[in-house]
Amino acid sequence: MIGGSRAVGRCQHRRQVDVRAGEADNFRRTVLVAVDAAGRSFKGEPGPVAAETTRKITAALQHV
Repeated sequence: MIGGSRAVGRCQHRRQVDVRAGEADNFRRTVLVAVDAAGRSFKGEPGPVAAETTRKITAALQHV
């Protein structure tokens, strides 16, 4: 029985990791949609500050 409970614990841990990975992906997509929408609110191309801010946010999200 003890070995069986370890297997259940490992399975639950894997599910938690999968859920967290899914939540992180959802968070990244949500933030990127918001950043993209904010960038489109400008008339014409975004200025250098907005473009750099967008680049930094996008780069930071790759590490989340």
